[in-house]
Amino acid sequence: MQFEFTATIDSSYLTTFNDVLAPVGSTLFGTFSYDQDVSTQSGPSHYFDAGAFELSVYTDEGFELSLFNRVTNVAPTDSGDSFTVQSHISEAPNDWHIVVDLFAQDFLNGSNDLPTSFPDAYDFAYVQVYFTDEFEWVQSMEATIETIVPVAEPANYIGETGTVSLNHLETTVTLQQSYENPVAMAFVATENGAQAVNVRISEVSDDAFTLQLQETGDLDGWHLFETVNYVIVEAGTWVLPDGTVVQAGTFQSDQLSTQGFDAVAFDTEFDDTPMVFSQVQTFNGQDFVTTRQTGTDTTGVQITMQEEEARNDGGHVQETIGWIAMEAGSGTAGDVTWAAGQTSGIDHTTTSVDLGASFDADANVIAMLSSFVGGDPAWARGSDSSQTAFDVSVEEDVSSDPETWHFEETVDYFVFEDAGLLGGSAYDLLG
Repeated sequence: MQFEFTATIDSSYLTTFNDVLAPVGSTLFGTFSYDQDVSTQSGPSHYFDAGAFELSVYTDEGFELSLFNRVTNVAPTDSGDSFTVQSHISEAPNDWHIVVDLFAQDFLNGSNDLPTSFPDAYDFAYVQVYFTDEFEWVQSMEATIETIVPVAEPANYIGETGTVSLNHLETTVTLQQSYENPVAMAFVATENGAQAVNVRISEVSDDAFTLQLQETGDLDGWHLFETVNYVIVEAGTWVLPDGTVVQAGTFQSDQLSTQGFDAVAFDTEFDDTPMVFSQVQTFNGQDFVTTRQTGTDTTGVQITMQEEEARNDGGHVQETIGWIAMEAGSGTAGDVTWAAGQTSGIDHTTTSVDLGASFDADANVIAMLSSFVGGDPAWARGSDSSQTAFDVSVEEDVSSDPETWHFEETVDYFVFEDAGLLGGSAYDLLG
């Protein structure tokens, strides 16, 4: 934990250093940090590992000093509780030292742990800064602590959500933050153009991704603007604030469904079968292509590619395929209010899927066929949404024949309320 403190300078005898930079009556600012690993105990005192933490002080007038911690200790006693942070003595010639020391009644509540908060009033609380000059005189400054408050931990974001208006021309979306290896999913959520269409991602970089609508090769390629929802997740295994596990990754494949499926193993086994989303991340092959899935369980999923029906018996150039797997549920993670689940019985006719909850705004949906009941090339297509439901159907192309009838499939979905950063933390394999 890290804390910030303010103190009023009571005395300043830093004559060798120049006490104008720390005048009496001015404010001394500072920070200290620690963890909870107990190293030794002596009587009522518990001494904690210093770790790689610093104790720092500064003034607006220009005095500044930062030293590594030497020791942090607490001592709860019947007469009152004390807390001390001391720095290492710095290197010669000046041998600087910083001490934060406070005493208050029962603020530790009998605990030997380091405090996670501090009281508003103390019996005494001060900061002392001193060094030994070349004449071996101790030059010092003392200040009375006025406030100690915790520093908020920086937010950790593992991804983001958003929407974009997209047609058949390439569009590059700048991401809200940079990633090391982002995985992107995008979904056509409207039906402004009646032609069969899906989203084709051509490039995913650390801070942007490029995408466009792609029609099948038997059509003219031109398409009206559609609303496309997207989610980005950093590759890896993550935990959302409510404990929901999310995994993301990529693999290389040139395999179409007529040739078989690629087995994708999750990095960590889920407790229950997760929702899975997959999408081609590159544009190495120019033919229309989408992904299909089957056989999801707690350990992995089977994924393949499909070209339009007239060409799906052949092969496809090797592409990078991304996938995201997450447990069903709902909650808020960072900026994002979300829900994830699964629905069955979805075919070529439009079906309204009840979310079982109400969002404050119309739901932004990403949906994916998670079964392979019908072997014809197919994908999920949205058409509308509200605060409580979304419409989805199974879309086929007409490159080989005019019929677009399709067996009932299972659809996995991820719904978010607003565009924003997705909060989470790294998954603890030992937890």
